[in-house]
Amino acid sequence: MAEQRKGITVRAMSQKQYVFLIGALYTQHVRGEISEEEFALLLRGLVAEDMDGAHWTFAPQTGAWLRVDSEEWLEGEPRGPLIVALPAEASVLMSEVNAWLQEIDDSMPPPRPREPAPTLVPTPSPVLAPEPSPPASSDVRVFCVACGHRLKAGAAFCSYCGKPTG
Repeated sequence: MAEQRKGITVRAMSQKQYVFLIGALYTQHVRGEISEEEFALLLRGLVAEDMDGAHWTFAPQTGAWLRVDSEEWLEGEPRGPLIVALPAEASVLMSEVNAWLQEIDDSMPPPRPREPAPTLVPTPSPVLAPEPSPPASSDVRVFCVACGHRLKAGAAFCSYCGKPTG
């Protein structure tokens, strides 16, 4: 719904409508139908406000959304629908933009019905095999704790350093 204020139309529009509007102006500028000055003036007048109150424009040359932060423009993404104050010159283009959007909407296939979410069936947890019991105490020490040499099976003393194994 649009609201008229002294030759300016204030209206909400989707981001897609805003991009088409800027694109239409850019196309007219590239074709020479509007001058560089007119194009710059229209772009300055077409700053949009998102649902967070941030001010945005769309750069057709780069395809980037730009948010004003103090005196510089930073790339980002606006949130939600936009509120745009359209000068009279841009308002004339809106009927053309709306016609383009309607053509696109009409040419798109209808949305597919959503499939129901799969039902989650609990799965039993895997049965873990019991841990093997430790080997008999005579097999536990394979290396001498004092010198690190390999012990002979069942040895009470290390054959290298002579320290007891137990």
